[in-house]
Amino acid sequence: MEAGGSSGRRGGRYAGVAFTKVHGAENDFVLVDTRRGAPTDLSDFARAVCPRRTGVGADGVLLVEEAPGYDARMRVFNADGSEPEMCGNGVRCVAAFLVRSGWATGPTVRVLTGAGEVACEVLSGDEVEAVLAVPGFAGANLPEGGSPDRPAALRFVGPGGEGRIGLCLSMGNPHCVVALGEGEAVDSAPLDAIARAVDAAGAFPEGVNVELCERVGARELRVRVRERGVGETRACGTGASAAAVALLPPGEPAIVHLPGGALRVEWRGPGSPVRMRGPVRAVFEGVLAPTGGA
Repeated sequence: MEAGGSSGRRGGRYAGVAFTKVHGAENDFVLVDTRRGAPTDLSDFARAVCPRRTGVGADGVLLVEEAPGYDARMRVFNADGSEPEMCGNGVRCVAAFLVRSGWATGPTVRVLTGAGEVACEVLSGDEVEAVLAVPGFAGANLPEGGSPDRPAALRFVGPGGEGRIGLCLSMGNPHCVVALGEGEAVDSAPLDAIARAVDAAGAFPEGVNVELCERVGARELRVRVRERGVGETRACGTGASAAAVALLPPGEPAIVHLPGGALRVEWRGPGSPVRMRGPVRAVFEGVLAPTGGA
């Protein structure tokens, strides 16, 4: 398949770049295997191919590179061209790609990311499990007040003047988890306005992912996520993980329902990594065309 279009005429410089369109629970990406060539200006490339009307359409770009000592290295570029440290659904998509393409033998693969090594297991069907970071409750780009076993609480004013609390932690990237109150439903809650209110609190100089959460069972959450550099996404692996860590007691696996599907999250407690599992799919392969700007 040839794919045309871009965010403006500058996208024409990317003609001939091969890619695979992938998604994890509908969190979708343009994946580029650098062994087949790659653009040099990766931020501009992401801005060109991610728009849904003038490009391929995606939440971000996954760049897969060779890395000595690992099966591969993953770099992520958001739709706005920024480069985050980590992407939970993205790394699961990369793991499936590595095994499907024969790059790695699997089923276990080791992927180097901006947040360190992530081990993934490619399971039967379309399921991949990733062993993500040990949750961090203090440190750079997190508000003060966290402890070794408890997220910091950020008090902020919501869009209607109401007081709200966000629980702040790192999954290799920063998150602010906001539990909705009685009578509030995640489907109708003003995610973008609440996320802007979190931004306005000034606690995250490098930006933050914001999760709105509704508890629907003893170990079940319904969650919507505003990802920095992207906007609201259909799913977020590190966001689902952050929500479960912040709001549910450690122990048995939890199910996090997102607009694009459900993810299984397991955290055994402070000092333990998060295991996150869910579906991934390769949608199609293509080559960016010279017509239409890309």
